[in-house]
Amino acid sequence: MRLKKIVFNENGLKYIKGELYRGKYYAKSILQRNKLEEGVIHTIIPPECVNDAEDFDDSILKPYEDLGGNPKEYRQKLITNVEQLIRDYIMNNNGCAIFEIFARSDSPILDRGNKKYFIFNKEAYLILFKNTDLKNEIHEYLPSARPYPEIIGLSSLSEHDIEYVEYQTVDEGMMKKLVETTDYLIIGAYDGEGYLIWEKTKK
Repeated sequence: MRLKKIVFNENGLKYIKGELYRGKYYAKSILQRNKLEEGVIHTIIPPECVNDAEDFDDSILKPYEDLGGNPKEYRQKLITNVEQLIRDYIMNNNGCAIFEIFARSDSPILDRGNKKYFIFNKEAYLILFKNTDLKNEIHEYLPSARPYPEIIGLSSLSEHDIEYVEYQTVDEGMMKKLVETTDYLIIGAYDGEGYLIWEKTKK
């Protein structure tokens, strides 16, 4: 199946700002500190759904399903594209991915599996760095992002820059660095059926 890239202006920016406002410290700080207007926003959806592309809060797949499309096939293609974006960014920039999750420092969810995370002001965030098992880790981490709408950031800071230690608590200075070096945002949209992607404009 094919997916079509759609670029948005004011309406896409308004949606992203609204979701960041409802997020945690990382998301809210991006909203306050980053010049989101200088970025580019797009999505990838089935061509049959283009007319509904700006209905960011609603399910988008009905026109695709009405023409015999397979939602599971679309979802797999979408997830593959998003995972590839995250993997390519981390590998090419030696950067990291930050996943906002609905968990605090004492949440039992942090004991499940072997995920890397850090704590700021009792808020927990999952984090991924460049490593040999990155493909599998992204596939495992992506569903762990906070329930729809997900908020994922891609930052150019490396594991060395952060001086990462497992389950560490970071200070506000490090959070600000993560915010200032965020080049991509991946925001859940379409009632869980897609994403909006913000990319910082390269100077």
